[in-house]
Amino acid sequence: MPRLSSFLAVGLLSVTAHAQPAGSWSLEWSAPAECPDEVAVRGEVERLLGGPANDSLLEAHATVVREEGAWVGVLTLADQGDPLGRRELTAESCASLSGAVALMIALALDPDATIAPEVSRDSAEALGNPSESPEPVPVPVAEPTPDLQEPLPPPDGAPA
Repeated sequence: MPRLSSFLAVGLLSVTAHAQPAGSWSLEWSAPAECPDEVAVRGEVERLLGGPANDSLLEAHATVVREEGAWVGVLTLADQGDPLGRRELTAESCASLSGAVALMIALALDPDATIAPEVSRDSAEALGNPSESPEPVPVPVAEPTPDLQEPLPPPDGAPA
């Protein structure tokens, strides 16, 4: 029987080792049951990127909790253990918060990506953006200076 349990242990370890393909990003997602799960967040990242993520070694850790009537999330990003940043988010719904987390992960995976246009209004709200774009503010343009008719005098101490 010891051989069988050793065989099973080795078999389980090899399955665990292959669960996360080498060179792919990882996500550790901790959220209440009423929130989208890790699979949904990963799916949203791929949807935003327009397909599977690149071979980044990005590590994303997200924790979501309900505090005083709002959803609060903390996202920490690292690259092979080197911290890249930490962001705290607040939203009215867990779905909008998870969408915002997915958006930030997608941009961390590919900063030059053209994000798919279906970013929800809720995700924008969780990122702190207003629901409507503000009116553009006109920037005043300086009037061109007329050409000087007379040359400027030389600086002090310079030959004339």
